[in-house]
Amino acid sequence: MTNVSEHDVPIVIFLMVLTLFSSGMVLFLLVKALFESKNWSAADGIVLRTSTSSSDSIGRLPTCYAHIFWSYAVEGQAYNGKMAIAYFSARTAQQVIETYKADTAVKVYFNPSQPSQSTLRIKNPGTWVHWILTVLSTLGFLSLLMAAGYMVFD
Repeated sequence: MTNVSEHDVPIVIFLMVLTLFSSGMVLFLLVKALFESKNWSAADGIVLRTSTSSSDSIGRLPTCYAHIFWSYAVEGQAYNGKMAIAYFSARTAQQVIETYKADTAVKVYFNPSQPSQSTLRIKNPGTWVHWILTVLSTLGFLSLLMAAGYMVFD
C-alpha cells in the first residue's frame, strides 16, 4: 500500500470529492432522463418515417441506431418529434424499425409546459445491459473511493 504525503492529502480529497460529485450528477441525469417523461401528457400521433444507421470506429463497439420520426397535435398545434435509440445489434435496431413503420399510430408523450418536447416509450431490449453496466460502474467507483480512503487515512 502506498502512503500519501501530507501535501498530497488535500489534492486527493479534492479529486475524490470531484469524482463523487461528477458521478452523482451523471447518475442524476440518467435517472431524470429515464423517468422524467413518466408524468408527461399523452397525445395520439403517427409515425412519419424510420431509418437505421450505424457507427463503428476503431476502439469502440459498433453502435446501431433506430431513428423514428413522428407527428402529433396538442390543442390544435402540430408538432414533429424524433428520436434515435442506440443498440449494439443491427438486428435489434431493425426489429424496432419494423415495429414502427410509416403511418403506424403511436402514443406520443409530451411535456405539458413545452409541448414541442416529446418522446415515444419504446421497450428497449438492451436496457438491462445499460443497467448492469451502470451498477458495475457504480460498484467500481465505490471500490475506488474505499481504496483512496484507505490510502489517505491509513
